[in-house]
Amino acid sequence: DVVLAEYLGSILAERVSVGPAHPLKGIPSGFVRAVDFFGILDQATGNTRYELLVAAGNQFLVLTGIFPDYIRQRSRRHGAPGIEFYERFACSSFHEAREHPIAKRSGMSEVLDTLSRVLPEARRSLNQMADSLLFLAG
Repeated sequence: DVVLAEYLGSILAERVSVGPAHPLKGIPSGFVRAVDFFGILDQATGNTRYELLVAAGNQFLVLTGIFPDYIRQRSRRHGAPGIEFYERFACSSFHEAREHPIAKRSGMSEVLDTLSRVLPEARRSLNQMADSLLFLAG
């Protein structure tokens, strides 16, 4: 799926640099914990909620796709949620976001719907890419 591949590439590129026009530039960066997203999603409405849902889905897709060992280690050592939790969170975020008017106007509904259905496979593809192309050990 070319559109899905382009989307995955764009969210990986976005992690490199967030410019001044980014819709969530006023939100503190570096969210790793789901509780951070729960806290602000609980209060968010409208366009901000849509942006946060997409950001949460993207964040946890990248985190589980590129840094699965980090999640497993946090889960073992600190009792943090495992990969399946973050996958479910990302799936439900994309699922809710796909119905938002912004997604429909921008043509993102189909991509978000696809991600909500195939996220485990997308994550495994990112795992394979990270294993073969990235050296993340210290």
